[in-house]
Amino acid sequence: MNASVVPHPAMLKTHVTEHTLADVPVMMVAPKGPYFQSKVIVYFHGGGYVTGSPASHRALIAQLAINSNCLVIAPDYRLAPEHAFPIPQDDCLAVAKAVAEIYSGAKLVLAGDSAGGALAVTTAIDLARLHDAGEVSNSASKLVLISPWVDPTDDSGTMHSNVNYDVFRAEFLQQSYRALMQDDARLKAGEASARVKVLDADLHRLPPTLIQCGSGELLYDQIQAFSLAAQQAGALVQLENYIGQFHDFHMFSPVLADARRAMQSIARFIA
Repeated sequence: MNASVVPHPAMLKTHVTEHTLADVPVMMVAPKGPYFQSKVIVYFHGGGYVTGSPASHRALIAQLAINSNCLVIAPDYRLAPEHAFPIPQDDCLAVAKAVAEIYSGAKLVLAGDSAGGALAVTTAIDLARLHDAGEVSNSASKLVLISPWVDPTDDSGTMHSNVNYDVFRAEFLQQSYRALMQDDARLKAGEASARVKVLDADLHRLPPTLIQCGSGELLYDQIQAFSLAAQQAGALVQLENYIGQFHDFHMFSPVLADARRAMQSIARFIA
């Protein structure tokens, strides 16, 4: 290890193993020593469907494992543009189904950030539908969304007014959405699938949900709209807005007090 690179403290307190579930590579991160067997977390990383991996989010995943004292399983789902819609969504659902069966005695928590937040939403909805049909024995008991990208068609409000306060850029989001959908007819027609624009999904199937975001991020308005839509659909939603924070600020928990508070709040919610 390069002496100039200081690892995230949580990474030193966790075991990491790599496996394959439902033909999808996964990273399994668990606290060193005893941890709760009654819950398991499936975490979907962000990156606009075009970049990122469990390795790029390992520090955040490790912090989640430490704070919650739970095993976290992170799918390395296939990315666009090589793997267009709905391959990322299908990979995530396949892993969630496998975890639900393998850990059938444990409560299943789904979590994700940014595009991974949207993947967590659609996976929770699909898993609930399969559970209702008797096709899986377990569905998500809770859902955690960090700065979720719930409306890739959004081009108004804080997508413009927060441009000087966020680390994200709308151009990246637009390019990523096009890369994901490619030649899908809905993209050409200006429409969107509810498995990507989860703001339009059937949200009454959501389990109790915690949503966290920063007031300075581009996605702020659409996240507020999603929270309201979920509540109006009958879901139990806890929304936490962190004043002045940017997209995915949770990644900086070693140096950012709000990130530490947010991660602690996630652990309390899961508990």
